[in-house]
Amino acid sequence: MGGFDWGVILDNFQAVFIDGALITLVTGFGAFTLAFCIGVVAAIARRSRVPILRWTATVYVEAFRNTPALVALFLIYFGLAGLGLRLSNLAAGVVSLGLTAGAYMTEIIRAGLQAVPRSQVEAAVALGLGSRQLYYHVWFPQAIRNVYLPLVNMWVNLLLGTSLLSTIGVPELTHNALVLYLDTFRPFEPFIAMTLIYLILTWLSGRSLSVLERRMFSDRG
Repeated sequence: MGGFDWGVILDNFQAVFIDGALITLVTGFGAFTLAFCIGVVAAIARRSRVPILRWTATVYVEAFRNTPALVALFLIYFGLAGLGLRLSNLAAGVVSLGLTAGAYMTEIIRAGLQAVPRSQVEAAVALGLGSRQLYYHVWFPQAIRNVYLPLVNMWVNLLLGTSLLSTIGVPELTHNALVLYLDTFRPFEPFIAMTLIYLILTWLSGRSLSVLERRMFSDRG
């Protein structure tokens, strides 16, 4: 078993690494979408004048920000199954990652909303915009611009965080590399290949989102 045998990688590249990377991207995107939706709703709730909404959002944020993501994953996958609600490992992974990331997303979006100049809000109110129009036309466009880079970081963190799903058998990149290692008893080749693919995915994500930022915010001073 001395030296490297890269044939192990070439022989399993499609089934292990390409398919695993696709599942990683799909679960990461699903979790990010869920987290973003939760973040928007919870950020609005945290700014609400209705105490029950404000406190509910606060409890959610504090609970998930102070709980390991792995614990949340186990509670949703194993805990709900114990109560009779069985989710597939993929669904449980997306939901748990989305809920955990949603707590951080809430604070990111809330910070973006708070950064919108008060004068602009007052001017919009003076023009007769209602609450819904205010969020749609004034707060959210500027909030997204303000927090675009933190959102990019959240996406990268979620992409890497999908590796936790290997613990419940989701066939993402880390899980497939571990299975290949157990099948071949060669740790370096699959883990080096896995590391390189993660680096490629995060690098491509960063470059693509940088291009998107320039297109979306081309008027940024």
